[in-house]
Amino acid sequence: MRNRRNVFIALFVLWTFLFPQSAPAADTFKVILGDSGAGITRINASFKGSLGNGADIYLQPCAGLIKSDCISSFSRQSQNSSEWIKLVPDEKILFPVAGVPRFGSSPDVISEMLTAYAQDSARNFPAGGMSPVYRDVNAAKDDGMRYLLNARAQGSIGSDAIASWNDFRIEVIPVKITDYSKLNLFGFPTLQLQSGFQTTTAFKIEIKSKSTKSVLAGWFYGRILQPEIKFTSLANDESLLEIIGSPITTHIAQGDITFSDYSTIRSANQNLLREVVPGTSAMMFGATYGFANESGAMKAWRVFSPYISDIASTSYTVFSLRTTKNYSGNANYYPQGCKSSEALDGVVSTNATMYNPTPPTYDASDGSLNFEVASPHLDSNRKEIQGNYSLVLSSKMAKCIWGADLTNFKATVSITNDSGATQVSTSVLKLVNDFYHFHIGGFTFSSPKIKIKLIAPPTSGGTPEVTPTVEPKESEVKPAAAAQAVIPIAVSPKKVTITCVKGKSIKKISAVSPKCPSGYKKKA
Repeated sequence: MRNRRNVFIALFVLWTFLFPQSAPAADTFKVILGDSGAGITRINASFKGSLGNGADIYLQPCAGLIKSDCISSFSRQSQNSSEWIKLVPDEKILFPVAGVPRFGSSPDVISEMLTAYAQDSARNFPAGGMSPVYRDVNAAKDDGMRYLLNARAQGSIGSDAIASWNDFRIEVIPVKITDYSKLNLFGFPTLQLQSGFQTTTAFKIEIKSKSTKSVLAGWFYGRILQPEIKFTSLANDESLLEIIGSPITTHIAQGDITFSDYSTIRSANQNLLREVVPGTSAMMFGATYGFANESGAMKAWRVFSPYISDIASTSYTVFSLRTTKNYSGNANYYPQGCKSSEALDGVVSTNATMYNPTPPTYDASDGSLNFEVASPHLDSNRKEIQGNYSLVLSSKMAKCIWGADLTNFKATVSITNDSGATQVSTSVLKLVNDFYHFHIGGFTFSSPKIKIKLIAPPTSGGTPEVTPTVEPKESEVKPAAAAQAVIPIAVSPKKVTITCVKGKSIKKISAVSPKCPSGYKKKA
């Protein structure tokens, strides 16, 4: 929808910034795994779309005539304080009366001028304007620190001109504004991306929804540490979604692969991987890549891991959640026999480089939930990465999966690394706001396989395990969001490092069972 050329340029600049490494040899290209970065770091204008042209709406702060499908409140916590500090929209940033340009086929072609508009309930449209930028209302001195809050709904326009929504994202991006008169190509003040959230330790966001209510239900996945979720039904067919959590640090992995090796891998995987064209210098596979086409992010990790460095190419802090609806793979979110409700069903979140955005797989043989996550062993500063994974599950969905009230049940968590070593820890499931939360953390990455086993509270007849009413279908993990007390689990993967040579090229491969890439020979 935006100018493609500008998007490509922005992505290239972002890639160059994130991965300032030497170019690969002519017969190789870089494989990059993980999230692409901090998302769009500019102020954007809502686009109402048209038939055959999808709508892209940024929800506005609730104020004046905007009373639904809006950001009800936004606040943060700072270090050494439990007080919530209210954030307010930056009043110096105004939507130009004349509108801002939406570009067509080139930077010189403006297809239309986008303007702010009121809510249109008849067409199922929220009020639209620019993506809001918030400031700390209590700051004694304004240092220019701001928070770009993208509460973004995307959808399509039917022949009846009514909108339907199939994607919703929540993202907080730390930025600064030093000069309000310095406007970008799109007519808004230029934002400077910050490398972290400074003293902010947690955010609380409340969103009222009506037109977008259906897309704010179901499964969310993303990057939030220790979230608490609350979903409340209001009058007039409205709902209030509250999200509390902390920014999370995640990591991008990369390595070099030959075109011939990639072609062999692609053929062995029924050509589900994207085709690579000659001259390609890099190809990126997102953290949840392959969910829609059933290939799976973890499968991508397994086939590329021999070529991936054990040191992350970059590490960055982010706060984001996403939900997607109305496509063929959507059924994979739910175990067999369990259906999406009109409320929030669950959230999955992790700092892992790669994961699958589905609930854990249920193993009827031992009553456990199983999921996998993967990441380099070391971060970009060569420090051991401490993994975390959390699942927030509505009590209704939990009862559908396990057929029981889980109050006072315990979750037994076992983590098995590549070498087969296993550690087990147990934690009581916490029920907060009608959602069960359990979280694990402190494990190190070597593609750990993780099991969570539910154990009933003691009774006079013993300690029975949970027996499910249905057996969920086999699918790989869905990302959930981190909630409360983290279970500290340490796993020490036993890796071996070998040296591989090809002419003058030398590679060091670290893995439990390391193998040299195609064309390389192990140095004696």
